[in-house]
Amino acid sequence: MGDKDPTSLRGNAGHRSFEVSFRNEGAIDAGGPYREAYTLLAEDLMSDRMTMFINPLAGGAVETAASGGGHASAGAGGVPPVLVRQSSITTAEIASPLMPNPAANSDVEKKLFRFMGRFMGMVMRQQIYVPLQLGSVFWKGVSGASCNELDLQRADYDTWSLIDQVRRDAARLSGRDFVSKHEGLQFAVRATDGAMVELVPRGRNRPVTRETAEQWA
Repeated sequence: MGDKDPTSLRGNAGHRSFEVSFRNEGAIDAGGPYREAYTLLAEDLMSDRMTMFINPLAGGAVETAASGGGHASAGAGGVPPVLVRQSSITTAEIASPLMPNPAANSDVEKKLFRFMGRFMGMVMRQQIYVPLQLGSVFWKGVSGASCNELDLQRADYDTWSLIDQVRRDAARLSGRDFVSKHEGLQFAVRATDGAMVELVPRGRNRPVTRETAEQWA
């Protein structure tokens, strides 16, 4: 599928872009095996063994510079995965969304992303329902919509919780008490791939104070 002309894969509901036969099974592809193949493909794309997926919070992948460590866990064979399973929240609505991993930039991973884009286009055009556990951050990015705090909460509850705590502390604590509580918090965070990202120039050397808390948040 990845090497085919994309236009040959397009079709509306009821269209089949290819025929499906399962090894050692005698089923005739009247539509059932075709839909099952899409389900199996989706499950494979979402599986932990694929390099397309990681849990960014496994082992503390998303941390502030103050936490002093943590990195994204690798997939099978130590290859950095591409999509990210998030930590479970208290409600089923927020639990376990997937989102792109910024570390996924190898040639193989880019090819997998292109394959997934074609796959998603096919299932949407042909109205085939598949288990793609993609979070709102992903879908809003695809559609060009703006993300909000609820999207951040769903995607990364720990980071959202820290931001919320910093904002509340800035409103209720004195400057000295704020710095004491958040000592080591800087204008730099760890991304899902474990890389340190500075929020402002030389951010890793700039501490967050009560006066700059809202800018950091």
